[in-house]
Amino acid sequence: MNDPQPTGYITVFRAFEAYNDTWPEPDTLADKQRLTDENVANFKYAFEHQQLDARVVFPDRPGEFDVPPELWSVEGFPELHILHRDVPRHAPKEWAPYVGHTLFVRESTFHQWLKHNGWQPPPDPNDFDDPSKLATWTMPMVCAWIGARTIDAVRWQMCAWRRAHGWPDASLALLAVAQQVTVSDDNDDDDPSFFDSRKTWTEFVHAAESGEITVMGLSSVSGEPAQLQPSDWTYGKLEFDDGLRERWRVGRTLFSNMMCRRVDVQRKWPMDETPDAEQSSSSGAPGRPSSMHLIEAEFARRATLQPKEVDPTVKQQSETLRSWFVNRYPALKRPTAKTIENRIRSAYRRTRN
Repeated sequence: MNDPQPTGYITVFRAFEAYNDTWPEPDTLADKQRLTDENVANFKYAFEHQQLDARVVFPDRPGEFDVPPELWSVEGFPELHILHRDVPRHAPKEWAPYVGHTLFVRESTFHQWLKHNGWQPPPDPNDFDDPSKLATWTMPMVCAWIGARTIDAVRWQMCAWRRAHGWPDASLALLAVAQQVTVSDDNDDDDPSFFDSRKTWTEFVHAAESGEITVMGLSSVSGEPAQLQPSDWTYGKLEFDDGLRERWRVGRTLFSNMMCRRVDVQRKWPMDETPDAEQSSSSGAPGRPSSMHLIEAEFARRATLQPKEVDPTVKQQSETLRSWFVNRYPALKRPTAKTIENRIRSAYRRTRN
C-alpha cells in the first residue's frame, strides 16, 4: 500500500520525471542514457546539498519527516532511489528505516529549483538589453546600480543576459572574486563590472535594515516567497550555496532568490545628473569618468552608413574604434579594446542580423 501523499508535495520519482522531461529528446539511445545518468547525478546533488529536501511519511506517525541529506552521498548509492517509486529493499543499510516508503518533495520548492535547473532554450542576447523594463532586480543587479548608476552595469549582472552570452549566472560571490582578479594595470574604470561590490552591499543592507527598501525572498521554511523584515537584516548573515548564489540566513531560515522592485531601488538611489556629452566625458556613474558614450555613438554612426562600416568580428571592431578614439580625442582617458568589445557586443550582434 502506497504511503499517503501530503498536501502540497509530489513524489521524488515524479519530480525527477518532470525534471528529466524538460530536456530535448536525444537522437540515440546511448545519448538518452547518458543524459539520464547526468540528470540523475544533478538531481541527487540537489538533495545532497539541500537545494531540495526529501521527506517521508509513516502511516503510524503524524506529520512528515526529513530524510537526512547525508544519506544521498552514502557509499554505493545508485540511482535506484530516484528511479523507484519507493525505496527498494536492496538499498544501502543506511536507508533501512525508509525501505518500502515513498519519498516526497515540496512541490513549490521543486518548481522554484526546476526554474533554475531545468533545460531552457538558448536565449537571444538582444532580448535582454534593457533592465529598466524589468519589474524586479536581483541582488547583483541592485548592487551594480548602487555602485555605478548605469543601466549598462545592471545589464552585466542580469542572469538571462549572461546566459545568452555563455557566461555563468551573476552572484555577489562571483562578482567580488571577479573584481579582485580582473583589475588591470591601467585601472580600467570603464568596465561595466567596475564598482565596489562589498561597499554597495553594505549600503544596501543598511537601507533594508532601516526599512527604506523592501526585499522578497524564497523562504526555506514555507517554500514560498516571503518579505524580509527590517529586523531580519539586523540579525541575519550572508551565505552562499554551492552554486555561489547568495542567501540570507535568519536563524534556521534561509532566504534565496532575493529580489527588489526596480522602481524602489531607483527611487532610493536616483541617477545623478550628467553634463552634456559633447562638453564632458562623464558616463553618469558618480566619480567614474568615462568616454565610452563617444565610442558607442561612433559605432552607431558607422552601423547606419550605406554600406555599413562594420568589421568582420567584434574584436576587430573594438580595435578599430579604439584607434579612432585615440586619434580623435588624444587628451581623454583611453579605454582598452577589451572594454570597448564588452560594451558594444550587443549592438554589434544586432548589426550582423
